[in-house]
Amino acid sequence: MNDTVMQSAPSRRRARGRRPQPDACFRELGTVPVEALRLARLAVGVLSLGTGGRDLLFGSSRNEALFRLLLPVLDPASLLAWAERNAAILEDDTIQGLVRLRDGRMFDWTDMDSDDARTLLKQVARRGPGALRRQLAEADQNGPVSPTVQALVDALQLNPTEQQILDFLALHYHSDALRQLLRTRPDVSARSNRECLVELLEVDSRALAAALQGKAPLRALGLLDYREHSDLEDFIRPSSLLRHVFDTECPDSESLLSLLIEPVPTADWALADFPHLRAAGDQLSEALAQASAGDVPGINVLLYGPPGTGKTGFARALVAESGLRGYLVRSSDEDGEGLSRRGRLSAFLLAQRLLARVGGSVLLFDEVEDVFETRSGPFGWMPPVPENRQKGWMNRTLEENPVPAIWITNETQGMDLA
Repeated sequence: MNDTVMQSAPSRRRARGRRPQPDACFRELGTVPVEALRLARLAVGVLSLGTGGRDLLFGSSRNEALFRLLLPVLDPASLLAWAERNAAILEDDTIQGLVRLRDGRMFDWTDMDSDDARTLLKQVARRGPGALRRQLAEADQNGPVSPTVQALVDALQLNPTEQQILDFLALHYHSDALRQLLRTRPDVSARSNRECLVELLEVDSRALAAALQGKAPLRALGLLDYREHSDLEDFIRPSSLLRHVFDTECPDSESLLSLLIEPVPTADWALADFPHLRAAGDQLSEALAQASAGDVPGINVLLYGPPGTGKTGFARALVAESGLRGYLVRSSDEDGEGLSRRGRLSAFLLAQRLLARVGGSVLLFDEVEDVFETRSGPFGWMPPVPENRQKGWMNRTLEENPVPAIWITNETQGMDLA
């Protein structure tokens, strides 16, 4: 039988190299949500890293993730029309899958042949990944990807580069397909990963390096986890606190604060009910009030003693006597839901920043002993000692906190004497 009259499947594959110039297949990008646009930009950006923006690095797992992230910006009808015109180079299951996609029915990636997926993706990016990213960027305009990101930017007065990083962290958390693409990058140094992020986020290299410094807001406030050597997925990740914020979807500063802290309950006793502490109580309440009125940083009170000795009641009496609004850093409930150990520390720092703009407040941190990291002493009978890295963080916190704070603990073994 003449092969030019009836082709087998393998010979049909060889015809792929002669396919015609494809048509555009994007929907009206102005109608696509900013989150979907940004994900599409990032997807194309990840797979063009290291190529100078001239090519896409395809692969079976990459193809699936890229197609999933590009799908919201594609016009299924136009994509199907191109596929039907070029049916000779595509499998029937691929055509049927695109029909279901056009009709809004279930689209299963496994129905698509891997070579066909590559063909469709090349058609989408036929003008090159650089041109595709520019087309997506023109519709995107780099606004915050969610009201929660906007609330954090406004509350913390973050700059545009820090906002771009927050956007990236939000998308990183919510999109498994993006994480799948980031995971394809090799383990490299922090410097190399920063260079990749500069290209990926299209930001200034010096601005990105500054935003990722330890003393910059995103790391100093415990909003992101940073690794010195990793792949691009693990280089920067949202911290436990930031994931909690993203899950709760806080649209403004008030909702952010309510997630982090709660009002101190009304005091059951007055300072007069603690006669053995009356002199110290008067002195402390006056110091708290003066510190708040004069914007004096670094004012902290430590209350410690065995359970049941009235520490929390005395703290509430101090707040009432000072005339300040008292707030308590939230903790996990009995089911373990809520903020983690590290999340509570980050919540304290973030609440400090937010309350400082309001004034007239004092912040309580109860059960401090649960959040201190310790290591065993050199001998089994010796008490645990605090981690050195935490000592530096705590010293800075106690010296710089703009809102007066009351720390309550049952024991001080995990605390350095300084």
